[in-house]
Amino acid sequence: MNLLPIIVIALLYILLCAFIDRMIVKKYQIRRKDHPLPPEGKKMQNKLLVVLLVIYFVLAFILIFTVETFNLLIVLIPFLLLSGYLRYWVEKKYNEHAQIWRSELGQMACLSIFAIAMLVYIQMS
Repeated sequence: MNLLPIIVIALLYILLCAFIDRMIVKKYQIRRKDHPLPPEGKKMQNKLLVVLLVIYFVLAFILIFTVETFNLLIVLIPFLLLSGYLRYWVEKKYNEHAQIWRSELGQMACLSIFAIAMLVYIQMS
């Protein structure tokens, strides 16, 4: 498998995410340091992320030992998307006035584009 297209896709992903995040932060004047997540929001986020991580590990181990042609991206990308959605939901619920959730939403959109590009590349090769 040629690594050059994967490296190019990854670099484009990083540049796209940085551009979109910077654009959202400028447009909505988001200042993360001025509006941290409240303690109850942090606790909720940590608990839900731990549950999601345990589910991810169990699912990954099951798939590793049962599927012949296992691809880690099939499990990793949904995990990353779900953890991004979880951060978005917690930010929106506990810290809506800071509008940090808009940045989380932009990052999820970038990750979705990256996931689709990687899966298309893997299917084509």
